[in-house]
Amino acid sequence: NYEQMRKILISDVPNAKRILEIGAGSGTMVNLLLNDYPVVVGVEPNKRFCIFAKHQYDIDLKQMGYEDLDTEEKYDAIIALDIIEHLASPWHFLNTIQRLLENDGIIIIGTPDIGSRSYKLLKKRWYHIRPPHVYYFNDKSFTALCTKSGLTITKKRFFSWTFPAYYLIDALQKLLFKKTFFSLHFFSFKCRINLFDSKIYSVRKKS
Repeated sequence: NYEQMRKILISDVPNAKRILEIGAGSGTMVNLLLNDYPVVVGVEPNKRFCIFAKHQYDIDLKQMGYEDLDTEEKYDAIIALDIIEHLASPWHFLNTIQRLLENDGIIIIGTPDIGSRSYKLLKKRWYHIRPPHVYYFNDKSFTALCTKSGLTITKKRFFSWTFPAYYLIDALQKLLFKKTFFSLHFFSFKCRINLFDSKIYSVRKKS
């Protein structure tokens, strides 16, 4: 997953020096990006994740919400993967974080695509439908949101996920039967899957 993000950054912001990740979780992405960029800042409101990042990687994540960031700081790229669908106001989110963006910078946003074939097939059983998700976007609604926020989409990509094989076996059982009959945790080899229902948007300020 990190390698995909690294390729996007190299392609879309080749001269980037300052990176911000919102919703940094355990700090893994921040830790890896520090191998490539001089300044990588991670923001994470969950205290336990921040403690883990310090213990595991010796990284000091900013324990706060995106609303509390210093708007005087500017970044060449802002990463927000699987964040926007959780927020009460996606419009407020985009309007706030674009103030942190350099004029030629990009915002990289990942979110489930409710216009996907997997949603049309599974409907209410779609695996991205879960209580923490407040909003769901397709290309049309996300484009409208960006337009309202004074942003423009420059690229669209599908995100591939890498999981241990046993995780996928467990998830398939839950999807089909709503419970797990057996777990094969010894199947630890990794599988890379693209179901074409996780979208990555690269977004810029309108010139």
